[in-house]
Amino acid sequence: MQLMLEQMGQPGWVFLSVLARLAPILVMAPPTHSAVLPRRFRTAFACLLSLLLVPVASQTAMALPQDVATACSAWIGELLLGLMLGGVLLLSIASFEIAGRIVGQLSGFDMASSTGIAGDARQANAESPILVHLFGLIALVSLLTTGGHRYFLQCCMDSFAHAPVGSVAFQTNWLAEMEHLLTHTLTIGVRVAAPVALALFTINLAGGLLTRAIPSMNILSVGFSVNALAVFTLLLMCLGTCGWFYQSELTHWLEACQRVTVLDP
Repeated sequence: MQLMLEQMGQPGWVFLSVLARLAPILVMAPPTHSAVLPRRFRTAFACLLSLLLVPVASQTAMALPQDVATACSAWIGELLLGLMLGGVLLLSIASFEIAGRIVGQLSGFDMASSTGIAGDARQANAESPILVHLFGLIALVSLLTTGGHRYFLQCCMDSFAHAPVGSVAFQTNWLAEMEHLLTHTLTIGVRVAAPVALALFTINLAGGLLTRAIPSMNILSVGFSVNALAVFTLLLMCLGTCGWFYQSELTHWLEACQRVTVLDP
């Protein structure tokens, strides 16, 4: 290991450190984390992007460590920062997927499933409910159409100025930030699903009352058909609102990304 450090020099040290920071982001963030993209393509893309960022990162990078322990500690810090940045972007998409999960549970659409954009490469054959897939696509399209992906990339670029290569260490505020983001993600998911959930609750309550009044009515077949019609009607009416709501909350995720990259002195 010591011989490898001596051989690779400053450019190799910067390249490996940048790769350690970018790889978790590309693995966790859609759509590059999808099982649709081959693993070799994702690896080549991460290496190419890291190679392109070496000149930028070299301007503020720390000198090559002289011992193995310091180098490993620096690489672990880069990896943790990459996991935090990738987690912020992933949670912004997961907030809408939680809404799809809630609506799917209430409407009975969890029986219908398709390969979702959140499919992990280790679970290429795994299936996710169709509404989770739909809400995840709504969030992803809203992110791309508003240019949110460019702001996340800019945040990643700015991280090399706020957190130079080789100077990243575990920050105590990361745990508090992640706890806040997880709470916010769950809150957003519940708020997005609330209108549809309330409408489905009203329909199920009305179906129960009709069953009491007309015992001969087949509530299972009628209720599922009414739920399906109500879900698709409400989704059609709320599709634009969901995109607008994601755009209004995107600032929160971007600010969290900025806070993560600012290291304590």
